[in-house]
Amino acid sequence: MMESLPYRDFRGFIEEAKKISEWRLIEGADWDNEIGALIESTAELDSRPMLLFDRIKGYPAGFRLVSLAFANYKRTALAFGISAEKSKLEVVRLLARKMKSGKAIPPVEVKCAPLMENVMEGDAIDLFKFPAPRFHDGDGGRYIGTGNCLINADPESGFINAGTYRMQLHDRDLLGLWMSPGQHGRLICTKYWEQGKSCPVVVAFSPDPLLFTLAHTKVAWGNSELDYAGGLLGRPLEIIRGPLTGLPIPAGSEIVIEGEVPPPKIDSRAEGPFGEWPGYYSGGTLGTGEPQPVIRVKAIYHRSEPILEEEAPLWTGAMNSAKIRGPRKANGPSGGQLCSGGAQWSLCRRGRRRHRSDEYERGLVGYDDTRRSTDQHRHHRRLLEHAAGSAHAARKAGIKRPHQRPGDFLRGAAV
Repeated sequence: MMESLPYRDFRGFIEEAKKISEWRLIEGADWDNEIGALIESTAELDSRPMLLFDRIKGYPAGFRLVSLAFANYKRTALAFGISAEKSKLEVVRLLARKMKSGKAIPPVEVKCAPLMENVMEGDAIDLFKFPAPRFHDGDGGRYIGTGNCLINADPESGFINAGTYRMQLHDRDLLGLWMSPGQHGRLICTKYWEQGKSCPVVVAFSPDPLLFTLAHTKVAWGNSELDYAGGLLGRPLEIIRGPLTGLPIPAGSEIVIEGEVPPPKIDSRAEGPFGEWPGYYSGGTLGTGEPQPVIRVKAIYHRSEPILEEEAPLWTGAMNSAKIRGPRKANGPSGGQLCSGGAQWSLCRRGRRRHRSDEYERGLVGYDDTRRSTDQHRHHRRLLEHAAGSAHAARKAGIKRPHQRPGDFLRGAAV
């Protein structure tokens, strides 16, 4: 039997997470490389404490950043309303049961929300107000969007989609956007572009944990992640109506933008590269050879003392999932597998363990290339030598790194 959720929004989740698992407040870190190094260094620990950054270099106190929020199974349990006292296997079973229910509860509109405490429009728009990090030397820039969900509406049916797509900080009012071909959000944008129109969008940064979960989980076309978030919450997701776009805005978010995605032939930029969690650089432009879409930001709304969620360079893998324990209910979210903190702990193993680095590959949904090339392994090592291998940054934050042996740069931990 599922227990009721002890939080109402992302901020409430963070406060509850502090009570049931390890966390660390880090002050004075630099958004340029150092935060990325600290995140990856900490992700190598068995306990994987949640990291909360404040007084970030160049930013006032209160403009915070959080990472590894879901990298520990107790915090994942908390997000889904499961007792943190349950064992890892019990958490997986209860989560699979909840995900397979496929229940949908439409959102409910409310009149106001804390995120409207601060509004930026016109010349006041400034995305650099938020401490978006650059994670690696080789990254193409700063990334404000890794713990987000982009919301847009199909112009034909009105279907509302919410998907997680990485967003690069280009300018005060311009974001780079990478949406893989075939993603629902891109399909919707394409319908607007074919008519020579810009696609209206809302982007919620640090949304409700369960909405974020669904935003990077496969949900059938025509079925809204906002509805299924209500099912997981056990109550309707609260939204406000976007003043500019008319799109639903998750009321419990920390930061929200309204804007539009113009046709790439009208406005586009080079996107990436970006150091991905499996250990290689990727980029919309690097991979396709073409500039990628951008979001023209028309308004920014944020709570006072906002918390920016960053779930890179180690993707949450963790909450994403559910493809192993039982069949998926028709039209509902995939249900079953649980991975946490990249591949740090997982429900399942793929095949027989051959050597330590193969632990990386346990339970990755949709990742079929189980024997990566020598060049990829070498590239992953270079990434972690720069970021996770930053012993100086880890010592500065008081984080003790485990002893590492050759081959441990792909280290994982089984359930």
